[in-house]
Amino acid sequence: MKCIKYLNLIIFYLCFFSVAAFTESNADKNKNTAEIIYTEGDNFEVLDSSGNSTGIDPYDAIGRKLNAGDIILTYENTYVEIQLLNSEHIIKIAENTDFRLERINVKRESSFKMLYGSIRAKVAMLSSEEKFRIRGNDAIAGVRGTDFGMTVVVPKEGGSVVPYTRVYCFKGIVEVEPVLKAEKNTGEPGIKPAVIKADEMVTISGE
Repeated sequence: MKCIKYLNLIIFYLCFFSVAAFTESNADKNKNTAEIIYTEGDNFEVLDSSGNSTGIDPYDAIGRKLNAGDIILTYENTYVEIQLLNSEHIIKIAENTDFRLERINVKRESSFKMLYGSIRAKVAMLSSEEKFRIRGNDAIAGVRGTDFGMTVVVPKEGGSVVPYTRVYCFKGIVEVEPVLKAEKNTGEPGIKPAVIKADEMVTISGE
């Protein structure tokens, strides 16, 4: 009887810790994802980091999860809104935009990249250890908790339009840092980041 009792006890602990480990792994996984919470129009696609379709149906996208590395491509008359899970951070992606989720809550850092197009991000107040950054072709916008917009314009081949990244601050404070050749160890001097407040804007030109 004692053997059976001890055996049942062992089985109980094994099952308990298995469930706990499964729950914890799922929680960790959820921390590294975002979710589509709103769409307007259905002319968009979601690709993984390799450029393959994730299988998200534009007609049934609300509630679908996104992972770090995913790419959201919106086309004409289509807008997509995502929220980082376990947070109040919301990113609104405008039409004709290439938006990439690089890191989501990895070591308290979330970073994104936009090759072209426009977004608006409402970022809840962050702790001193947390970082939230969006990188355009010419500038990086970093915030602690604010409401801001970002537009990346890239000229077509043969066009005369100069590429630029424009950052708007609607609320709070945004620090905008130019992407310089100095980052590639060319020895060129750096430029201090621009700090903009509510109702201010800064434009970083490709030149």
